[in-house]
Amino acid sequence: MPTGPLDKGGKGWALAHRNLTYAVAMFNPNHNMSGLFRASPHLLIALWTGLVLLALTAALPACSGTESVPATDLSPTVPAATPTPRPVQEFQALSLSVAVTDLAVGPGNRLAFALIGTEGPVRVPSAAVKLTPPGDAGGQGFQGAAVFRPWPVEPGGIYSTVVNFPQAGLWVMEVRVFLPGGGTGVARTQLSVATASSSPALGTRPPASRNRTSAKFEDPSDPAELATITSAPEPDPDLYRLTVAEALESGIPTVVSFATPAFCRTATCGPQVQVLTTLRQRHGDTANFIHIEVYEDPHRLMDLSFARLVTQMEEWGLLSEPFTFVLGRDGRVAAKFEGFVNEDKLGAALAAALDS
Repeated sequence: MPTGPLDKGGKGWALAHRNLTYAVAMFNPNHNMSGLFRASPHLLIALWTGLVLLALTAALPACSGTESVPATDLSPTVPAATPTPRPVQEFQALSLSVAVTDLAVGPGNRLAFALIGTEGPVRVPSAAVKLTPPGDAGGQGFQGAAVFRPWPVEPGGIYSTVVNFPQAGLWVMEVRVFLPGGGTGVARTQLSVATASSSPALGTRPPASRNRTSAKFEDPSDPAELATITSAPEPDPDLYRLTVAEALESGIPTVVSFATPAFCRTATCGPQVQVLTTLRQRHGDTANFIHIEVYEDPHRLMDLSFARLVTQMEEWGLLSEPFTFVLGRDGRVAAKFEGFVNEDKLGAALAAALDS
C-alpha cells in the first residue's frame, strides 16, 4: 500500500501514527540496536520514518523535540533615542526534521532535512546551514547552503548538502531561510554524529550480497514471478538479473538501490526505482543496475504487520529507505544517498564513476 504525502486525519496519517506508536511501544531501553533490529526487523524503519512523516505533514509552528527560537533573542533592538527607528526584522520559529539516520566522522555525509512553518512545508530554493561542533571548544564547524530538492510527489521535498564531520558527538544545527511572505525562518536542533557509518563507507567495499534475482525463473521477464522479489507495479526485468556479488566481479560501475515501491513511507521508492531504469536505458552497456526490495516476499504482504526485512538490509547496516549506492570499477563505494536522489544527482555520481 503506497503512501504519499499525508493528510492529517486521513488513512496515510493513521498509518504513520500507528507505525510510530507501535515502534515506541515495542522499544525497550535495555535492548542494544543490533538486538532490536533482529527482534523486530522493521521496527527501526517504522520509528524513524514515522517521526519524519509526522513532522513533514504537520503544519505546526513547532514540533515536539525541536528547539524554538524566541523572537526576543533574535530581533535587533531599536535604541530609544533614535528619532526614526528602523523596522524590526521579523523572525519565525520553524520546525526542523532531519531526514537521515547515518551521519559519521569523515567526508561525504549527505545531510538532508525538511522545514515546516505555520502554513506547511517551507519550499524556498535554499537554506543557510550552520553546524557547531560538540562543546564549541574552538572546533571546526560548518557553514554553507542547502539546496531544496522537490520530491516527485507533491508537496514533499528536502533540503540537502554534503558535510565533512571532523569529530563525533552531538552537533548543534541551525538553519535560516528567507520566507516568501517576508521575514526570516529559523530552526535549531541537534545532530548525532557517530565515529563510523553504519552503512558501507565511501571508499570501502560493500558486502558481496547474494540478493534474490530472476536467474532461476522460468521466464525472467514474467511480472508474476518478478512480484516475488519486488513490489514495483511494473518491474524492469533488467534490475533483477544480478547479485551484488556478481556485480562486484564485473569490473564496471554498479548502482544499487534499496527501495520498496509498494510500501514506501515517503512515496519516493517507486520514483527512485524509475530513476534506476532511466539511467540503465542510458548506460546499460557500461554499468550494472540492481534494485533490492526491502521486504521478503512482497507479493504476500497486505501491509507491514508481518513484514520481514531482507537480510541485505542488516548486512549493509541500513535503517531507512530508499538508500542508493554507486560502486566504482574497483567495487568500492564511490557515492551514497540516503533518501530520494534525483536523476541529475545520481547520474552525475555515476558519470564520475564511469570516468574514473
